[in-house]
Amino acid sequence: MPVIHVSDYVSSERVAFWDSASKEEVLKSLCEISRGKVGDPDLFLEAVFQREAIMSTGLGMGVAFPHVKIPSIPEFFITIGIIRGDGVEWDSFDGNPVKVVFLIGGPDGQQTRYLGILSKLSLIVKNERVRNKLFDASSPEDVMGILEKY
Repeated sequence: MPVIHVSDYVSSERVAFWDSASKEEVLKSLCEISRGKVGDPDLFLEAVFQREAIMSTGLGMGVAFPHVKIPSIPEFFITIGIIRGDGVEWDSFDGNPVKVVFLIGGPDGQQTRYLGILSKLSLIVKNERVRNKLFDASSPEDVMGILEKY
């Protein structure tokens, strides 16, 4: 399997910021921003909410990885949301609010690539210095600059 570069899956057009929002508002907005990547936007939104209902994607450390794989998505992508201030309640495993959301979408049947993307994102957010830079990012270009080396 080729090396995964997160920056290959993100674009500055799919990075959003909120001063405050609910989990539902963030998910709906990230799905809307991803509209051009998903084939069937309504199906994608429904799948994201169904996945979240199964188990929270709030991993802890202020980070969430909502993710779905469905046939109407031709290729993997990541859309990023940054919630400034106190973050948003996400029912995270550690009970803390979420400040950075990585929405991952992709096609069914590519489990190895999918796990590679999740693994690379996990390595990035485990690094406290990088995570704090993401929390403090103020523009899509800031986010892209932080992720470009990954």
